[in-house]
Amino acid sequence: MALKDESDENEQRNYWSTKADYLLSMLGYAVGLGNVWRFPYLAYKNGGGVGITMVLVSSFVSIYYNVIIGYSLYYMFASFQSPVPWADCFSWWGADETCSRKPRDPLCNLSMAGGHFEVVNTTWLNANNETCPAGSIINVPHQGPSEQYWEITQLCSIHR
Repeated sequence: MALKDESDENEQRNYWSTKADYLLSMLGYAVGLGNVWRFPYLAYKNGGGVGITMVLVSSFVSIYYNVIIGYSLYYMFASFQSPVPWADCFSWWGADETCSRKPRDPLCNLSMAGGHFEVVNTTWLNANNETCPAGSIINVPHQGPSEQYWEITQLCSIHR
């Protein structure tokens, strides 16, 4: 039996620079070029590839993910502004009268002998103990600033 040399213990070991280097090296050993070259032959021998369906599905998925990445990048750069554009109803991006940070209460439309008036709550009682009758409730359209910013700047919809 040979004795171990002391200089072997102190030699510097080589390391992978990243985990990806190690993973790709092991994958290269496992797969090899033989399998890569053999695949088209085996696909042809067993009836061919998937063909146009594979191209269409790949195209759909790539477009889908690119749209998501585009929206993410747009909102990332838009959020560098102070305050962020969707924080409140700003007129420079086209906010209209339906934009509000708080939800609006429905109106109660009543006509009385003394004239016409609108009341904000549907559960109100006036001095004559009258409530808002069915069918006289007016729902006021409402959109939050973030929803309206999305529709006007990204979807280019004009809902006026």
